[in-house]
Amino acid sequence: MGLGTLFLRFLRFGALAWGGPTAQIAMLRRELVEEERWVEPERFNRVLAVYQALPGPEAFELCCYFGMLRRGRAGAIVAGLGFLLPGLVLMLTASWLYVRYGLESGHAKAAMASAAVAVAALVANATMRLWKHTVTSAWLVGCAAAAAISVEFSAPFWLALLGCAVAGVLRSFSARATWAVLVGVGVLCFLWPMVSRELLHSVPTHPNTGPAIITPAVRGSSYFDAPLVDQAITGLKAGLLTFGGAYTAIPVVDADTRGWLVDGEVGHALAVGAVLPAPLVMFCTMVGYLCGGWGGAFVMTAGVFLPAFSFTLIGHRFIEKLVDSPRWHNALDAVAAGVIGMLAIFAFRSVQGAVDTREAMALFVLAWLVIHVSKRAWTVPAVVLGSVALGIWGHSLQQG
Repeated sequence: MGLGTLFLRFLRFGALAWGGPTAQIAMLRRELVEEERWVEPERFNRVLAVYQALPGPEAFELCCYFGMLRRGRAGAIVAGLGFLLPGLVLMLTASWLYVRYGLESGHAKAAMASAAVAVAALVANATMRLWKHTVTSAWLVGCAAAAAISVEFSAPFWLALLGCAVAGVLRSFSARATWAVLVGVGVLCFLWPMVSRELLHSVPTHPNTGPAIITPAVRGSSYFDAPLVDQAITGLKAGLLTFGGAYTAIPVVDADTRGWLVDGEVGHALAVGAVLPAPLVMFCTMVGYLCGGWGGAFVMTAGVFLPAFSFTLIGHRFIEKLVDSPRWHNALDAVAAGVIGMLAIFAFRSVQGAVDTREAMALFVLAWLVIHVSKRAWTVPAVVLGSVALGIWGHSLQQG
């Protein structure tokens, strides 16, 4: 496969990458693993487990991994850039529109809400598919459950995944010890809110004391005034702290941009990122644009994705040795199941947050059925864009 062909292949994946990591990983698995057999399914699960333990968006890192398999380091760079490009272009366009028009109009809110429903249907469908192929035995269900509990009760992601890995190692020696570890991890994650309050009760808090919310039209020229070097450092920090999804990077980005942005703007960037075909951490592109214009968008994006590129370009041989070692197979299988458990909770929250009316429920069911039945490449963008059109049409009817 030539580099041009490889780029176009992953450019297509990037254009269809709606629904966050769950849907993106499911898409890569379906086409490259189940249909074309670039790697065996078991190997894919273990590679996913390794990348989950590393910072960075897993779907993007998997694209770099597959590009590395095909054409070495040049293939990894080409595949990664191809996957990122559609989302980057759309995020930059959305950032320009946000500064010019804001998100305050009724039509914009209706479009965002309808897109969120379609994306929730996509995530729910992808989660079911990944669960079916990854969580294949009772003890792996236990791993998924322990990890899901950690997300639900805001325990550190590494606590659950480390427990899953230990349980996997013990699986070769004692099934009873495996279950004891999983139950212990689940209980600790369940009690984590109480434990963390006791550990952190003396730590002072620093509330956001920034200015009140200002709409883009009022704020005007006060955008684009943050130093590019500082933005690049913020992006790099976000890229190094993106464990288990973009959510771990949000507090860092929010803290670093106080004084550059006003309250609510990081949340607006997250809302836009959640409905675009891109890794969610690309919300940093919009944050960079709001802080420093086009230059800020590019330097913050480069900082975010530089670590993810580096892990594959520098550490590919180590990753392959780790995946090839039989002694780590159970541990990696356990971590992969834990990842799916975490994604299941994120999927549930996506549905819960988006489907809040009877109309939204009807749209969700319709979108889920279409995505579940049709496997064509155009299905996902057609469902998302169709949902946006329905949302705008419904808002117009209410106004009329």
